[in-house]
This record gives sequence, C-alpha cells and structure tokens, in this order.
Amino acid sequence: MKVRRDDRIALRGTDLLLESVGEADGGEYSCEIEADQEYPVAIAHTVEVLSEYTIETSHPEFKTIY
Repeated sequence: MKVRRDDRIALRGTDLLLESVGEADGGEYSCEIEADQEYPVAIAHTVEVLSEYTIETSHPEFKTIY
C-alpha cells in the first residue's frame, strides 16, 4: 500500500492516522483503490481542524500528547 510521503500520515489497519495535526492540515483527503476497472475506486473525506489541542496526563504509564 502507498501512503502519501509525509511522516505524519500512516496507515494502521484500515484507518488513516494523522499525527501532529494543525489547522493547515484541514481539507480533502482521498483514498484510491486500483481494481480491475478502467478507473480507480475512490472515496473522499473532508477534515476540518477546529483548533490545535494538548492532552496532558499525570499517569506514569502515559505521555503527554501535543
């Protein structure tokens, strides 16, 4: 499988994971599957980033996510 050449984007199973997301990352993301057809099968999703976030924890087994 090919995922866009951006270290912040990864494919985990059937989920697309976007890390370190900022407002500039909002927009349309598409997934294309090449099948035995003349044109690839595609689906598009719009991502709207409302604001950046920080999740903090004091639990020793978890780390802070920015």
